Order: sequence, then C-alpha cells, then structure tokens
Amino acid sequence: MADRTGQFRDAAFVSFEHCQSAEYAMAEVGRALVEPNFNVGASAGDPVARIAQALRGRPALIVFDNFETALGENALLSEEDLRTVLAAARVWADEPGSRVLITTPR
Repeated sequence: MADRTGQFRDAAFVSFEHCQSAEYAMAEVGRALVEPNFNVGASAGDPVARIAQALRGRPALIVFDNFETALGENALLSEEDLRTVLAAARVWADEPGSRVLITTPR
C-alpha cells in the first residue's frame, strides 16, 4: 500500500509516441516495475499478471503519455493492441494503491 505521504513506491512511464504494440507497452512497464530484463515472450508467462504481482505490496503510478497516438484513424496501435493495453491498465489499477494515468492533449 502507499506510504503515509500518499506517494507511490514506484513508477513506470510509457510514451505512446513511438509505441506500436501492446507488447512494447507491457515490456516498458515490466522493465520499470519488475526487472530491467523483463520479457514478454510466451515462455515468460502472462506479462499482465507478472506486473500485477509486482504491484502487490508495492504500489506504483503507471503513466501512459501521448496516448492520443494510440487513438483515431492514424493510430500507431491496432484496435486489438489498444484493447489489450487498456485491459492491462485496468488490472494494474485494481491493485491496491496503484494507479494508471493516461495523458493526451485532446
């Protein structure tokens, strides 16, 4: 849980400006919150669950910046990847004390 100051114990920042897959976004979050060599390959297990596990007892702020590039006609992410990223964000935000902040100028 968050400490008494209300601050998070950890943070992850993902810029969607150059993000072209859900795997890239999950790898960035995993590298920040789980381990520097975080792998999203099939043999490594479910990356969403592994990140959620890391958030238990160690709340974090996860920031998805420039998310407008994942939306609309010229989106860098496919619709399927967008759904995957948003579903993962929901799982992570449900961990006690953790939050996901999505920024966009639109």
